[in-house]
Amino acid sequence: MRVLVLCHGNVNRSPVAAAVLAKFPGLDVRSAGFLPGGLRVAKKTREAMTRRGYNLELHRSVQVNEEMVKWAEWIVTMDEGNRSKLHKKYGEVAMTKAIRLGHWADPPIPRISDPLYMQRGARFEAVIDLIIQCSKRLGNYLTEKECA
Repeated sequence: MRVLVLCHGNVNRSPVAAAVLAKFPGLDVRSAGFLPGGLRVAKKTREAMTRRGYNLELHRSVQVNEEMVKWAEWIVTMDEGNRSKLHKKYGEVAMTKAIRLGHWADPPIPRISDPLYMQRGARFEAVIDLIIQCSKRLGNYLTEKECA
């Protein structure tokens, strides 16, 4: 199953979620953002993910394009802004594939906050953990769906 994970810049939320989803067998995962690419994941996010057993050192941001949208069977977004940009740029076809990562929070939430704008500390760590938790739930859902 082909999964594209999108956030605004592809330097925090989508690389975190993609790293978690990539651990699930049967999922082919890519991540991208709406800004020009080439940037590293923020240092504090890389460090937080390393502590949790994930390596984001080699990730460089990528700008989403039409080929990626066509390739994906599922497009995971972080917030309404991502969904709106996806719809505006790629139309209804893209929206039929779009799901919010926050749907897998307990309870579901409409927006996953961007840890880039948070200081290190409990709130920052909680957002990283939320992205990981939601991504694991989504990964379980998608792999069960694939097997069904």
